[in-house]
Amino acid sequence: MKNKQLNRVALVIGGVLLSILFIRAVSPSTNDQDQHDHSGHDHSGHNHSGHDHSGHDHSGHDDSGHDHSGHDHSGHDHSGHDHSGHYHSGHDHSGHDHSGHDHSDIKPNECEVPKESQFLLGVQTRLTKSSKKTLVSKLMGTVRSHTNGSVSINSPQNATVRKIHVNIGERVKKGQVLVSMTQNIGSMDKLQIKAELKNMEGELAKFEAEKVRLEGVQDLVAKKRLEEVELEIAKLSNLISAYRSALSGGTSSFTITAPIDGVVEDFELSNGQQVSESDLLLSIHNSQLVKVEAIVYPREMNALSDSVAYAIRDLATGNLIEQGITNAVINPTIDEQSQTGTLILSITNGDQMLRPGQQVSVEVLKELAEDVISVPTEAIIEHQGIPVVFVHTQPERFEFIPVNPGVRGTKYTQIIDGLEPGLRVVTKSAHRVYAIYMSK
Repeated sequence: MKNKQLNRVALVIGGVLLSILFIRAVSPSTNDQDQHDHSGHDHSGHNHSGHDHSGHDHSGHDDSGHDHSGHDHSGHDHSGHDHSGHYHSGHDHSGHDHSGHDHSDIKPNECEVPKESQFLLGVQTRLTKSSKKTLVSKLMGTVRSHTNGSVSINSPQNATVRKIHVNIGERVKKGQVLVSMTQNIGSMDKLQIKAELKNMEGELAKFEAEKVRLEGVQDLVAKKRLEEVELEIAKLSNLISAYRSALSGGTSSFTITAPIDGVVEDFELSNGQQVSESDLLLSIHNSQLVKVEAIVYPREMNALSDSVAYAIRDLATGNLIEQGITNAVINPTIDEQSQTGTLILSITNGDQMLRPGQQVSVEVLKELAEDVISVPTEAIIEHQGIPVVFVHTQPERFEFIPVNPGVRGTKYTQIIDGLEPGLRVVTKSAHRVYAIYMSK
């Protein structure tokens, strides 16, 4: 009887234990896993979000593919733990040890710019190459009447206008007859004319000798002076012809011819009119020949002698007015206040779009005798008062190099010394690279 009672108690206890085991099996979320030993367990693919694993021993644990977002791993022993494929959102890596990343080889004139930053800052580079042409800065200029572009014609002696051969506004050629005149002279007048004629013939001989000399000189100043001498020869030849005609008889007839090509300007002259010596007869203006005087800095003067290609734009609108190739003459006199000289361009004003007094901008392209390297003007910056450019030496490294700029243009600047062909120069955002250099 007693044994039967013991058996019943054992069955009840066994049933209770089975119930407890069953409840644990079907309700794992309520399982208390503190101090649970999972060594050797394979949990691949498990989702442990929200678990408290404090104190767990995961040695040898394979967690590949686990999602541990939100886990509290304080006190975990992960020795030998394989975390390949883990998602660690929210991890704090502060205090990481990056030893081994060596910056000791950076030179004093270098800086590092990550590729991502280069893209965000708009850094652009290009290889340097030599060229025979360099663009000079846009120069401010003013249109002037050319030295040979306007001339006034005066009567060589007291005379009567016999016939006027041209009209106001008419275009004439050099040497064309403008006015025919007659003069009655006495013996006293002839003596005076002879004396003046002798002087003029002497002057003419000097100018003709000067012309021969200038024709053998190739510089631009000589060419400009040659134009002035030729004009003086034309004027003297006119006067000498008239004086010789006057001396040939009591009543002389002579003609006045055009010393230059141009247009006859307004005049108050009529047939039969009596004029005195030196009275103004008429004027001729050659609107197809003007000169442009532009401000130029001393560093640009050496590059602007001889012939140059030019483009002239209206200063107000920016519209292109005239372009071509012409002689460039530099006035070497430097203004003390502005420290600038004057560039003089002789322009053939074919369409007569340039007007004396007009304000213009002048772009000049000069072909140099030897190859030079040029870089975009914005690539040059100053470091402690010294012009430098940044060179891209490694994927994320830039080095600045001192340079000696020559002719500085709006877009490109000649580099006399400091650069060689084949270097990759920063052409855009060089000032931003410099800012990074200064902040390192």
